[in-house]
Amino acid sequence: MAAFNPGRTPVEFQRGAALYGSFCASCHGALGKGQGLGPPLLDTLFLPDRISDAQMTSAVLLGSPQRHWNYGAMPPVARVQPAEVPQVVAYVRWLQSGYHAGGTTGSR
Repeated sequence: MAAFNPGRTPVEFQRGAALYGSFCASCHGALGKGQGLGPPLLDTLFLPDRISDAQMTSAVLLGSPQRHWNYGAMPPVARVQPAEVPQVVAYVRWLQSGYHAGGTTGSR
């Protein structure tokens, strides 16, 4: 993946960023680049026109079978509360929009 600096996380995504850092980054990388045990969430396969917010939420809460990558199935993330998942998804969508818009989002 190309170098990516999303800039400062806007306040409305900061809780999602903290949750992502606690529960997702170890597999999907600090900025969703897949530098861990899971695929890169910045890939076009995970954009909203391919994977809806509801599907992403389901993957977090229920797990997901292996589809496009050789990382194996994604287990449910048991420590994330259902009410927290939309914040994580919103943060991931913010990262994706910045990455696919040219590498930066928000202010620096």
